[in-house]
Amino acid sequence: MPVSPADRTVSSKSTSNCRVTLYNPYGTGPLYCESLFEAYAAIIIMARNDVADMSCQYQVRFGDGDNGVHNFDILVRYKNGLVKLFAVRPSIYVDEKLLAAIEDIRNYVLNQHADECEILTENVITQANVYRAGEILRARSLLNAENCRRMTRTMAGMPGIYQVYELLESFGNLASGWTAMWNLIDQGMLQHDCEDPDNMRLTHASWLKCA
Repeated sequence: MPVSPADRTVSSKSTSNCRVTLYNPYGTGPLYCESLFEAYAAIIIMARNDVADMSCQYQVRFGDGDNGVHNFDILVRYKNGLVKLFAVRPSIYVDEKLLAAIEDIRNYVLNQHADECEILTENVITQANVYRAGEILRARSLLNAENCRRMTRTMAGMPGIYQVYELLESFGNLASGWTAMWNLIDQGMLQHDCEDPDNMRLTHASWLKCA
């Protein structure tokens, strides 16, 4: 069922789009995405710590006729009360029509629906970000507080910058250490130390540092 009265039914599967249903950790019903790209965006948002709730396929009317309707792919409610709408598109599909629609919505009707709206492209929805979000969500589901405390103690004995495999070997258990490491990354205690973490997938050879 739609989370909001403005939510619309997801389009049927076709040669140009697919349907992806995601588990919603906020308990307000499944997330229905119309493409894998949208699903990746939802997973990245889901992995944030400041999100209170989210839904998909939110419709905004800003003019007359079919040309006066825009369907945002994701609506996010943040813990600080901010409400944001996201249009998810590969940059090759960000055309003048879309930009004009977003601008009209901002200027005339956005305050009836949300505080902000934004277009998300592959600049944010990178393979590295999707992978990181997936690992964070998996680690949250397997959270072991004692392992996290052990990992924190292990980190205290490491040099300022070290590789993932060094941390896991010092921890003593590769599997539980990997999960604890991602839990601490999720909590902001540990960082991937590289020039562009949004475009660099974290591996056992990657460098880490305390936040």
